[in-house]
Amino acid sequence: MELTPAQSQIVRNNHRFRVVNCGRQFGKTTVAVEEMIACAISKDNLVICYVAPTFQQARDIAWTMLVKRLDPVLIKANETRLELTVKTQFGGESRIMLRGWESVETLRGQKFNFIVIDEVAMMRNFWPGWQEVIRPTLTHTLGSV
Repeated sequence: MELTPAQSQIVRNNHRFRVVNCGRQFGKTTVAVEEMIACAISKDNLVICYVAPTFQQARDIAWTMLVKRLDPVLIKANETRLELTVKTQFGGESRIMLRGWESVETLRGQKFNFIVIDEVAMMRNFWPGWQEVIRPTLTHTLGSV
């Protein structure tokens, strides 16, 4: 997929934590999907998580786009749990899971290599959830967001 120059600038940025504030139809989800796929297929046993304000929004915003783009490397898709298992470039597997902020507590104690948090402005109590739940899930793996 071809990215716009502005989208490419986001992808080329190598900071561990990146915040993108762009208007509607910029293609934030497109960038997020491309980065999740690139991360997932780059190494074996990675766990990537996409977090939307609600589980239903995760399904509506990113699920179909991910499934279509992952078709060549998709091993298993669990639509009920919104979890995908993909083949990596080394023949192993990685996982991409979609979750809703309304149940952010369910992420407590997990380990992620890469997380996309979409529509942060719509998330209640974002800062405590970030500090107490999300940020610790990245510590062991030195994951990025």
